[in-house]
Amino acid sequence: MALAIAMALAMALAMALAMALALAMAMAMALAMALAMALAMAMAMAMAMAMAMAMALALALALAMADLAPDHPPLAKRVCG
Repeated sequence: MALAIAMALAMALAMALAMALALAMAMAMALAMALAMALAMAMAMAMAMAMAMAMALALALALAMADLAPDHPPLAKRVCG
């Protein structure tokens, strides 16, 4: 009888341990997912900033070219067709 009780206790303990392990694994996975999401957001923000900078640079270049255009009629003709 005592053996059966001991076996049942051991089984319950093993189940509790397995559940705790599964919970820890789930928590670790959630943490990793949150970290990956934060990384992805940071990367997206960096890409958006880079795109905005590139657009600003292109706009500045276009404005500079427009400023230069009157001084150089052939260039203006070539750009405007």
